[in-house]
Amino acid sequence: MIVAVSPDSRKFPFPPAIPIVALFLSWIIGRLWPIEANWPTWTQWAGLILFTVPFLFAIWAIITFRRNFTVVDPRGQVTTIVTTPVAGSYLNSPPAGALQIDHGNNATPAEAILTVI
Repeated sequence: MIVAVSPDSRKFPFPPAIPIVALFLSWIIGRLWPIEANWPTWTQWAGLILFTVPFLFAIWAIITFRRNFTVVDPRGQVTTIVTTPVAGSYLNSPPAGALQIDHGNNATPAEAILTVI
């Protein structure tokens, strides 16, 4: 049995830590030198939602991809772990209507070549 495995790029990248550190530093600066502003109470809730929802979506995406053993490279390369008895190229042809996305189903059968090294 041959297993095609790409390098594990699921390690949490550093760039998402940059806005977290910036948010933490801005909180500290706000505690040290507070600016008096009379904002309505609802703006605090709106700000909390606007700052937390993107992080929650990112965490949800990471959990979903790891649960499905799929790695999505933001530069466009999508890889997954597959097993096959023999290395080579295989034709993946889902029938019409089998691919379901938010824009509807595929009207015609699709074809894609899967290369196993």
